[in-house]
Amino acid sequence: MLMHVADMRAAADAQWEIREMTEGILDLAKEWCPITFEYYEENMKNRKNRLAP
Repeated sequence: MLMHVADMRAAADAQWEIREMTEGILDLAKEWCPITFEYYEENMKNRKNRLAP
């Protein structure tokens, strides 16, 4: 679910306040789940087919 939020709320076209907050949350989550985020960034980030509708 967090990756879906990242796709939507940290996107370049998202409202800047939401994007900044989301990027901060993602930085914290990367510390807790480094393997998950490594996979996401290598394989899923910025893909057209999102993880959830």
